[in-house]
Amino acid sequence: MEDAKKLQELQQYQMQLQNVMIQKQELMIQKAEIEEVMRQLEKSNKNEAMKIVGNIIVTKNIEDIKKELQDKYEFVKLKLENLEKLEKKLIKNISELQG
Repeated sequence: MEDAKKLQELQQYQMQLQNVMIQKQELMIQKAEIEEVMRQLEKSNKNEAMKIVGNIIVTKNIEDIKKELQDKYEFVKLKLENLEKLEKKLIKNISELQG
């Protein structure tokens, strides 16, 4: 009975780890996209840029867009750090159950 419980726990940890890795990958893509947009805005010599808001495109001040992007970047970075901590914890738990 103990082995069955360990196996179930191991499978739960592995599923959680898989979900964490998927979320982490999605956030890494978002982070890379934000970095690229920020680089493009830095190259721009204009004061305004187009931004998609819902189903419409609006003109917005570049400095405002940069601020929004920086805030989003920091949020994504923080979420990534939390996921990495959770990933390490899950890997440790899996190793302990296997070993």
